[in-house]
Amino acid sequence: MNPKQAALKPTLTKCLAGTLIGKRCTITFPSSTTAVEFCPNGEMKWVSTDARTNAVTAGAENFSYLQLDQDLLMVNWVEKTGNMISQIINITTKEVHAFWTDSALRACSNGYTGLIKGRIEVL
Repeated sequence: MNPKQAALKPTLTKCLAGTLIGKRCTITFPSSTTAVEFCPNGEMKWVSTDARTNAVTAGAENFSYLQLDQDLLMVNWVEKTGNMISQIINITTKEVHAFWTDSALRACSNGYTGLIKGRIEVL
């Protein structure tokens, strides 16, 4: 984390303390269901189950976040694979819009990005 990010993080953590930080949730997309914990230290722990194959994967990523409005958040992280993920989460409507860029295809002339809509349940 660079010094500028470090300076912003305490303010953002305070803004989100009652929303997602320190909480667990389930995010469901057509292709998967993921249990997520947004830890106060900036780590996101997750366990995901593929809807088609029931294969389970798990991991932990460092995330960045920004409160866009009272109930609207943006969460962003880079996976260990290099894939970049951004989610816009509406706590009131329980909608999640996830955008991603596939690292393996980023170097291609047209690359690959995706958008998927899902639901969030804060536990």
